[in-house]
Formats: sequence, C-alpha cells, structure tokens
Amino acid sequence: MPSYTVTVATGSQWFAGTDDYIYITLVGTEGCSERTLLDKPLYNDFERGAVDSYDVTVGENLGEMELVKIEKQKYWVHDDWYCKYITVKTPSGDYVEFPCFHWLVDDKEVVLRDGKALLPKDDKTRLVKQHRHKELESRRKTYRQELGLLCITHLPHNDVLMLYQDAFNKYMYSMY
Repeated sequence: MPSYTVTVATGSQWFAGTDDYIYITLVGTEGCSERTLLDKPLYNDFERGAVDSYDVTVGENLGEMELVKIEKQKYWVHDDWYCKYITVKTPSGDYVEFPCFHWLVDDKEVVLRDGKALLPKDDKTRLVKQHRHKELESRRKTYRQELGLLCITHLPHNDVLMLYQDAFNKYMYSMY
C-alpha cells in the first residue's frame, strides 16, 4: 500500500496554532485518498510555528498530486488555525508543495492547488478546472463587495449622503 508523507506548517503569528481536529484528503490524477485525521498520539499537533509530518496510507497510487483538501473541526471550543503550507512527499519521492497562507475559522475546509504557476489552458483534469472556476467566482464575489465599500468610503461626505438619498428615493418610488 502506497504511503504519502504530509508535512503541515502552522504560522508563527500569535494564536496561529489550534487544538481542533485537522483532516486531509489527497487528490491525484488517478484517484483520491480517504479523509484522514492528522494526529499523533500524546503529541500537541499544530502548535504556533510548528512543522509536523504525518503518514497517509492509501489503497492504491493516486497518480500525480493535484489538490489537497484540509478540513478543520471543533474539538472543544472554536479555535482558529493559520496554515502556512502543506508539502506532500509521494511514494516515488517527489515533493509537491501546496501554499495555503489562510486562516481556517470555525468548521471550515480549504482546497489547495499545488504551487506551480499554471495558465488555465494548462489545467489537465476537469477537477482542477472546476476548482479554478470556483476559486475565481469566490474572488469575484469578494472583490465586488469590497469594491463597493471602497468606492463609497473614498467619496466626500456630501457625495456619500447623496448616494444614500438617491438609493432611498429609488427604493421608495419603486414601491408605488
């Protein structure tokens, strides 16, 4: 049975570590692993600034590594966690790095692509193309919201009041 070595780096910021459960799923061109709890008995995993390694055994070779899914679930109280990166050593000895640089808050999951800079035309599988599409849609939504706030916050006070008044008037007239 093939074994993959997963190395997880926790950020060094204050409160970056967690006591919550961290699960990983490895996704390759030939299949994906089971959802695996990353935990060492009698060891305090995912402490601030720590780099921890775990063995993930799978039924058959996953092929070329494409994605990694990390999930965080509450242990006792909600405890945020800052993941810097994940490195996967394949059974053939290749290392694949998955940069993260995300805070995982509440019961959240993050899907990571490998760190290679690829153009959309170079995406090999349908799964990777779908992941890219979801990521872009999420960013578009975020940037639209932030852009709206940014535009309003940089206007002079009187202009902001006029915008609100116009919006209120349009709303009121639409009711009749």
